[in-house]
Amino acid sequence: MSYLKLWVRNLTMKLDFSKYIHDKKILLGVGALLLLSVLIVVILGVIANQNRYVAIPPTAPYVPQQLGVTYRSGFAPHELSEAKKIELEKRLLRLGVISQEKIFEAQEGELAQYYLLHLDENVDLVQLQNDLGKFREIAVSEPNFIAELFATPNDPMYSQLWGMQKINAPDAWDTATGSSNITVAVIDSGTDPSHSDLSTNVTGGRNFLNDGLIDDLGHGTHVSGTIGAVGNNGIGVVGVNWNIKIMPLRVCFSTGRPPPYDSSCNQIAIASA
Repeated sequence: MSYLKLWVRNLTMKLDFSKYIHDKKILLGVGALLLLSVLIVVILGVIANQNRYVAIPPTAPYVPQQLGVTYRSGFAPHELSEAKKIELEKRLLRLGVISQEKIFEAQEGELAQYYLLHLDENVDLVQLQNDLGKFREIAVSEPNFIAELFATPNDPMYSQLWGMQKINAPDAWDTATGSSNITVAVIDSGTDPSHSDLSTNVTGGRNFLNDGLIDDLGHGTHVSGTIGAVGNNGIGVVGVNWNIKIMPLRVCFSTGRPPPYDSSCNQIAIASA
């Protein structure tokens, strides 16, 4: 091989290698940029999540004219200078916050960030929670919920239902209060579908006596209420199941007597179908 050809070959190899190094550097640069972009997105997501405001809605009984808030670290009233504290209180006052107090005596740590706001009687709690979302100082707001050891319904006649206490119903209600996916057939004198404690739970039903579906004896309605009167609705009584479907099957006359045996059997068969 001549010297000229050898020189050209070596030059070509050098150029190819240089192009390879150049292309590899470009790929590494693009990879580094992509990695940096991912890291920036992750970091921004973490920061955004840390600054996210959470408003827990009033979905259960709570103390009126009060709202609990959690301040971010470094922004609680006891951590602010006097001037910034006064500024914060003025902003809150414009929203109807009369005063605020620490919930716990702790001066540092997570517990120190919990405060209770006292509100003007005309304050709309949900609107206030929305407005507090604009405060960078506040991380969480929630009503001062009324906690109870057991799930005790607010139905005014509940205290007269000795049977519920006898079967320890409050213990069960802590776990479950029924299901609308379950239907119970009440084979009795019928059920009053317009009863305020039953109307939302009664479904379907059938009268096998051809003299009206309304319970003119009252026994079937009483049984239906024991099984599934709506609970914690502030009226009347409460059933073992607050949320359930009642299917009334009328088999008894107003005298309290049912028709012949075979008719009752037919109704049981229909309810089971």
